[in-house]
Formats: sequence, structure tokens, C-alpha cells
Amino acid sequence: MSAKSEIPAENRAGRDCRKEAQAAINFWQALEYLAPQSPPAVKLEDSVWSFASDASDSELPWNDPRKRAIVDRQIGPNRRFQLFAGILGGDYFVETARHYLSADDIDQSERRPASPTACVVLNVNSDGMASTEIFVSTVPWAMTQIASASDTGRAISFRGFFGKEGLEEKIRSKILDLMVERKLLADESDRDDAEDDAHPAATDLARPAQPVTRPVTSSDVAAITALVFALCGWTPGQQEPWRIQAIWVPENDSGDATSRDDPLNSFYAEDLERVADAVDAGSIGAGLQAYLQGEDSTGRIDLEKHVNHLIDGVHPSRQTPGCWPAKFPLVTAQQFAVNTMMRELAENGGIFSVNGPPGTGKTTMLKDIIAAIVVDRADVLVQFGEPESAFTKTLAIENYPYPAYELDPRVRGFGIVVSSANNGAVENITKELPGLPAIAPDLEVDYFSVVADSVAAPPRAKQRAAARERWGLVAAVLGNKGNRGLFANRFWLAGLQRKPKAGEKSAPPDPLRLRSVQDLVKTGEHGALPWDLARKRYRQARAKVDELTALAARVAGAVQMRAQASEARSRALAALVEHAAALDVGTQALHRSRVRQDEMQAAHERARQKLSVCRVWAEAHARMTQRRDAYTSLRDQVQAGALDDARAAHARAAAAHAGIRVDVESHNRSRPGFLSDLFRTQFSRRWNAHGVDLESQLREAREKEASAADRVGQEESLERELAERLRAFQAAEAHLTACWTEVVHAGVPDACAAVEPVDGVIDGLDPVVILGRMDRVVSRSSQDLLEAVGATTRAQSAVDSIQQTIAAVRGQLARAEADLANVERLLSDPRVPSDRLKNWDLAALNRDSMHRAAPYDFPALFEARRNLFIAAMALHQAFVVAAWKRLSRTLSAFVNLLQGSLAPSQINGGPVPLWDAFFLVVPVVSTTFASFPRLFAGVGREELAWLMIDEAGQAAPQQAVGAIWRSRRTVIVGDP
Repeated sequence: MSAKSEIPAENRAGRDCRKEAQAAINFWQALEYLAPQSPPAVKLEDSVWSFASDASDSELPWNDPRKRAIVDRQIGPNRRFQLFAGILGGDYFVETARHYLSADDIDQSERRPASPTACVVLNVNSDGMASTEIFVSTVPWAMTQIASASDTGRAISFRGFFGKEGLEEKIRSKILDLMVERKLLADESDRDDAEDDAHPAATDLARPAQPVTRPVTSSDVAAITALVFALCGWTPGQQEPWRIQAIWVPENDSGDATSRDDPLNSFYAEDLERVADAVDAGSIGAGLQAYLQGEDSTGRIDLEKHVNHLIDGVHPSRQTPGCWPAKFPLVTAQQFAVNTMMRELAENGGIFSVNGPPGTGKTTMLKDIIAAIVVDRADVLVQFGEPESAFTKTLAIENYPYPAYELDPRVRGFGIVVSSANNGAVENITKELPGLPAIAPDLEVDYFSVVADSVAAPPRAKQRAAARERWGLVAAVLGNKGNRGLFANRFWLAGLQRKPKAGEKSAPPDPLRLRSVQDLVKTGEHGALPWDLARKRYRQARAKVDELTALAARVAGAVQMRAQASEARSRALAALVEHAAALDVGTQALHRSRVRQDEMQAAHERARQKLSVCRVWAEAHARMTQRRDAYTSLRDQVQAGALDDARAAHARAAAAHAGIRVDVESHNRSRPGFLSDLFRTQFSRRWNAHGVDLESQLREAREKEASAADRVGQEESLERELAERLRAFQAAEAHLTACWTEVVHAGVPDACAAVEPVDGVIDGLDPVVILGRMDRVVSRSSQDLLEAVGATTRAQSAVDSIQQTIAAVRGQLARAEADLANVERLLSDPRVPSDRLKNWDLAALNRDSMHRAAPYDFPALFEARRNLFIAAMALHQAFVVAAWKRLSRTLSAFVNLLQGSLAPSQINGGPVPLWDAFFLVVPVVSTTFASFPRLFAGVGREELAWLMIDEAGQAAPQQAVGAIWRSRRTVIVGDP
């Protein structure tokens, strides 16, 4: 069993997936519960008659001599009658249902004629005596459900009709009680009481009398029909005449209602109810979960657009070890589908679909899947030293006196069921698989082929064909009761010889008699290899496949590498030519860039030199202007003749000063005597006063002379300063003239004119203006230099990059050539199919060629894979024979299950262990969807290993639901 798969409550888009799944199941239930099952059309040639509800007893076909004669002639003595009652007119049924559902009116031109619907079927024997085979349609009960939902506004529920304690069981019980009451059936409890009272030794005459019963009449049919409608809760407003059909039955027909197919109800309704419960519980398998997701299912990959995905999917390393022993290998799309589905489904289960138009090999693809599964199980079987050790656990089966065994879990989970809505489709596949045309004519395979021919013989045949028609017992056509019974008898019982009585001489057996597996094993004519030898051969075949698969993978890689390396080499050589040309162009560009950079560097240096000269000139100009201004300023301060005046004034002041000194000296010579001074005579006083006055005059004359001398000095200093400034001015002016000559010689005027045209002579311009213009000249030359340096850097980088690229391409070329050398060494291996390698490069093939080709066609590997499947079948055959002691008892229980004498409910844990034992012998069974629930009764969620649905487009979606629910892995195949 897989881990529990929960239905997500919401998906990424916010949709409630569980509710949508429930709604889908509920809708499908409505379709199936309301599916009208029409009674047979009234045709005398088909022994079908119509009868009114009040028909007399003499009109009924078991009483009417004329009708009995017709039945005798058309069918014979082995017959029974099926009575269809409670028939609703098709239009009445449709319109009533539409009324309950409040359906919109439809265009009458879109309506199809509706067939009548039968609600009750009774089975009676050739004498009109009733049996317990009673069938009740879901239609009246479903009408009650939709009518009730319409009245109450609640959701329609289709739960409660089937199953234990369901309404169907209750109705059948009530009908049986009514039939006993009306003497149509014997009261079984009365019979049991009478038999208990009888003495064991009583004679036949003393045995209790059989209860008195009578044939069915029209009033009985009316009473039973009325009871059915009453118990369903809905009675139609009108009914059509009921019908009776005569049917052939085999001589030993048991008349068991539980084994007869229901002629009224959908084959899928009860199964849908089981699935609805699983959906409500939020626990279904991965396959059904994906099936119910609808448009939210996993996104598909368009292999037409993503060819690499397709190529990767058919790589030899992804191939299954074994393949079907066909004449030709699979083509690309088939191999991709097999590889992908085995990889995706093997571990986690789920669902995988393949679409393809008719004739595109879908059945061929299914054969390879079957072969892959058989080989997978062989990989497990070969691990057992003693096959009987795979049967260790005894199955608990109620009221079954014989032992049966459960397979080791490692050997379980490999069974394959092929199903379809089309009975012919599933039978065709399972009949084709064992046929000799299904395998290559040069191969010899024999897997219980005698049994395969016996099982496939016509139903009434007593012998198989004289020439072998089938290679092995790989598939069983099951499904309906007839198929199951026929297969069970021939598979298990055919050919068994009874022991002769004492003294009786046994006749030699017919060499062409039908023979069973049990017969072949018991007589030792099974053809199986000894277990150890079968294991040895299988391991050898497996090792061969592994060896060649590894080689094929390496060769595939080598072919791919060769294509890639050849392309890489071509690209590298072309790139080298291209990059060599680019390098030449780049080198020339680099040279030009360097030349221009040198030119811009020189121009910049010249501009800087001019700027420097200009700055010297500007400084000289500023210095000249300064000295000129200093000279003119001082010159304006010096008055003409000021020095002469100062000198004249000084001479006068000196003369006056000298005169005063003479007066002083004269005065001093007339100084009074001592006594005159002592006594302060008048003379003395006058002399002193006059001396004071002279001293004052002398002092004043001295000061004036000094002042005049100072002025002379000042004037002389000014004259000297003025002369100095004049010399400085004249020197600055001469220097300015020299600097200007340098400016002109340096070409500054032309440079300035290039920047901005100059009106007049440039030497009349302000040096600041000239410097500004030269600054712009330098700035422009600096920018030109930067651009040139950038261009050179870029050119150098481009050349460096090209050189690095060339080095890298040379490395690629060397690696490509080394890869090609390695490829050639590998492809020179004598085992490599050199003549097929041209198609191994799938990417190089066009679409049609790719899809017609066998991908990575390797005859030796194909042969090894076919031989591995053959060895796997031989291993299975040897395992079956070696484990026969315990396997046979388990198979015996399975045959009882298949024939209906063992109920699934008797087996503790369900019938799957018995199915696994059968699948060990017969890998594939087929059944229609209609027979699926009955064939696999008791089988639960994901308990079947593999389901293969063929002709999927012919089935309604709800028909596959129960089969997918029971299966861990589902492969759906159909036309697009």
C-alpha cells in the first residue's frame, strides 16, 4: 500500500479541489443512477413478448403452447424467462426527471427518441416458477431523491441504495417475503423445520413433502412492482406493458442471483458510491486524485518544441532492462512513453496517459510495459534460493478447510489489469499477447503454452489445435461470469485424469486434450527448468543486458559528444578565423589610438608651455604696470625746481646762521668783567639780555638751517627715488617686451584665435583675457588627451580580450579534437553497431526520420533485452513449479474465488493475496469496466499494481473511476 494521498482542500488558484471532486462524483452518480436500462424490444424472432398488466395465465409463454413451441424451436429445452416490469415510457421518464430538476426547455430538434426504462426484473424457469433472482432498478429511488431535493432545496444525495443494509437489500428481502406469501417461493424455514423433524432412517416415501408453489401470474407481477415503487417512495403516473424474454441457459446453470449480471442497473453506480466515500474521507490514491483534478493536472511538455526532452527520455540508460520479444524494437515516441511512465509510476504510482492515432503502435507499447514489469518481478524472484520460502504466511480464510499462503511482500504488487469500456478491445489485447505472431519468428519461447492453447480454445471445444498457436500463458480474458468460469475450469481443472477403478484399464489420454497448469505440473510435463539453472541463466541474461546497456549509454554519449565536438571544432576554427581578423583590426585601431594619444600628449604639452609663457608675460605685464604706476605716482608728487628752491633756501638759512654766530662771537668778546657781573651792573644786565636774545636768534637760525637742509635732503631723495622708479619701470617695460616676444614666438595669438577670434591686436587685450583663453586651450587639450588615453585603453582592452578569446578558442579546439579522438577510440569497439550510428544523433534527424527510427538502435542490446524477458518467463515458470506445493493450494483458493464459491469477505484482509498468487502465474488479466467491480470485489484503494486502459476515448469518464481507484498505477491509452 502506498502512503495516504490526501486531496488538497485548495489549489493555488483558490479552488476547492475536494468539493469539485465530490461534485464530479455526485454528477456521475446521477448519470448512472438515472441511466435508463431498456427492456428488450418486442420481437417474435427473439422470443420477446409484450403483456398487459392483466394478462391471463394462458397468455404467458410458459403456459401458451404456441409460445412454448416457438421457444422450443428457437432456444431449446435449456432456457429460462426474464420478465421486465415497471416499465416507464421513455418520454414520460425524461420529462418527469426534467420537471424535478427544473431543467430549461430544449429545442425539440435536439431531442433524441427516449427508450423505455424497466424498473423490475424477475427470473423464472421454463415452467414459470419464480427464482430468487430479483433485480430492482435504481431509477425509482433516484427519482425520489431528486424530487425530494427539488422540494427541500438540499443537495441531491445518492447514498443508501446499495451495500449492506441498503435499500436494494431491503427491497429484495420484502419481495422474497411477498413471493413466499403468494406461494411463488417456498418458505425455506418451513423446509428446514420439516427436514429436521424427519427420522434419519426414513424411506423416500416418508420424506417430508415439498412445499407447494405455483407459477408466476400477472397479478403477482403487479403486486411485486407496486411493492417496489412503494418502498422506493415514488410511483410513476403511467406504465407500459411488461415484457418477457426467453433466454438460453447452460445445462448446469445454478440460477444463483449473486453470480448473475444485473440487467437493470449501471455497472458503475455501486462503485461510484465507494469512491464517493473515499473522496469524502479525503483519502484516495494518487492516480484517482490526478484523474479528478481535471484542468489542474500536471502541465504537459510539448515534445515537438522541446526535442531535447524527448531525446533525453530515450537515452539507453533510461531503457527498461527487458523488452517484448518482438521482431522490431520500439520507435522513438513509443520508447519515450515506456521509459517515462516506468520511471514516473514505478515508485510513487499515479496516472500516465498516451494519445496516438490508430495504427501508431499503442498496443506494441503496452507489450513493452508488460515485459518491463515481468522483468522487474524476475529481479525479485531470482533472489530466492528456495521458491517455497516466498510462501511463509498462511492466509486466514473463514469456512475454508484448506491452507492457502500469502506471497512474500517483495513478490507482490506486479499484477497487470487491462481494461476498457469496449469488450473487444480488452479481449483483443489479451488474446494477442500470448499468440505466436506477437513474438519474433526466430525466437523460441514456451511458458505453459499448452495451457495457453487450452484456455483460448473455443468455448465448447474438447481439444486444442493440433499446431501450437500460442507461446505462453501470459494473459487471461476474465470479466463476466462466462469468461471467468471458462477460464477457471481450463486453467485449473482441464486434463486431470481420474484414477481408474480397481481392475479397470485406463485408456490412453488424448494428446490434444485441453490441459491445465495443475495437470502439467502433476504429470511433470510443465517444461520448466530446474530452479538453480533458471536462476543462473537469468542472471547471465541480466548481466548481458547491463553490460550492453552501459556500452550503449557510453556510445550514445560518444555519438552525442562526436556531434558536439565536431560542431565545437567547426565553431572553434571559424571563430579563430573571425577573431584573427578582429585582432588585426583591433591592433591597427590600437596603433592609431596610440599615435593620436602621442599627438594629444604633445599638443597638451605645447598648450601647457604656451600657458606658462602667458603666465610669465602676464606676471611681467603686472610688474610693469605696477612699476609704471609707482613711477607716475611719485613723479606727480615731485614739483619742478623744488630741489633748487630747497637748496637756495638752505643757503640763505646757512648764511643767516653764520651771521648770527658772528654776532654771538662778537657779543661774547664784549663780555663784562667779573665785578660787573657780580654786581649786576647795567652793562652787565644789557649784555646778558642781549646775549639771551642772540642765543635765541642763533637757535632759530640753526633750526632754520637744519630745516632747510632737511628739505634739501628730502628733495634729493625724491629725485633719486623717481630716477630709480624710472629705471625699474623702464626695465619692466623692456622685460615685458621680451616676454611678449616669447608669447608671440610660442604661438599664443594663434592659439587664442583658435579658441575665440580676436578683434585687433592681441597685445591690446587684457592679460586676464588671454590667460582665460589659454586656460581653455589647455583644458581642451587635456580633454582631448584624456579621450585619446581612453580610446587607447579601450583599444588595448579590445586587443587583450580578443587575444584571451583566441586563447580560449584554441583551448576549445584542443578539447574538441581530444574528444573526437576519444570518441573514435570508443566507437572502434567491435561490439558497436557502426552501420547504425548515423541515426544515433537524434537531434540531427528531421521530425519524420526521428519518429520512424528506433532510438539508439543497437541490435545486440535489443536481442539481449528480448532474451532477458524470455529468461524472466523461464524463471517465473521454474519458480511456479519449484513453489508448487504451496502455490497450488493458494491457486486453488483463487479459483474458488474466481468461480464464486469463495466470497472475498471470507478472506481476512481481502482477496488481494490470492490475486497476487495468480498474477505470479498469469501476469495479465483483462476485463471490461462493467465487470471490474464484480471481478475485483473486495479489492480496495490502490491494491492492484497496474491498470492499463485501452481505447480510453470510447469510455465515459465515470466508467474508469472504480478501476483507477483500485489501482496504484494507471496507464491510459487512446486516440487523441
